[in-house]
Amino acid sequence: MKKFRFFLSLCLIMVAATASAQFANGSKKGSSAAVNTDSYQRFYVSYNPLSIKPDWEGAEDTNLTGFAFGFTKGISISKSLPLFVEAGARLQYGFKSEDESQSGSYEGYPATVTWENKYTYMGIVVPVNLAYKWTPSSSPVSITPFFGITFKGNIIAKQKETITATVAGQSASEENDYDYFDKDEVGKDGQWSRFQAGWQVGVGIDYKQLYVGLHYGGDFGEVCKKTKTSNWAVSVGFNF
Repeated sequence: MKKFRFFLSLCLIMVAATASAQFANGSKKGSSAAVNTDSYQRFYVSYNPLSIKPDWEGAEDTNLTGFAFGFTKGISISKSLPLFVEAGARLQYGFKSEDESQSGSYEGYPATVTWENKYTYMGIVVPVNLAYKWTPSSSPVSITPFFGITFKGNIIAKQKETITATVAGQSASEENDYDYFDKDEVGKDGQWSRFQAGWQVGVGIDYKQLYVGLHYGGDFGEVCKKTKTSNWAVSVGFNF
């Protein structure tokens, strides 16, 4: 919640600052800012890590490497201000592998147990943002702070666990697959919700048709008991 308040406050300050500069410069001859109210569309790809954050004593976050591919439509909502509603969708994919091992002895023989876990996530996110596009006069560069809400559909959330025991040079393995949407496999408290709502804040920079953006976001509610997710992204896109 503290991160949410910080990023929301930062984004609101940026919007207020750019709007104030727009009005101040617009009242003077030879304004140093241009008003661009043209709607736009964009395809983009993102480096988009995902953090799964359980909120109980001793629990550690699970951080997945992630990528996303998405589309955004910016719709002008003012004839005099570069104010837009952005809507679209992105497909998000995350993954992680981690290993842990312990060594000891079994009936006098050296023994090692190794745990290997692989996590896979896929979801579709529908963001709806309010954005302010500030463009210095005669400049090909625009700066667009934004904030908004997200609607997320969780499609895949799985964990594959492989346990290998080695005693006196002889090994045996066991594999366990967990579907986080299956209550029988993860229990009632561990079962994930298919749908979630959340928030995001960020800023984008346009240079002609090239777009570079940064955002951070999280969940309003829990994905399962005492667990939320958050994500951040660096995006590169093409405006048309």
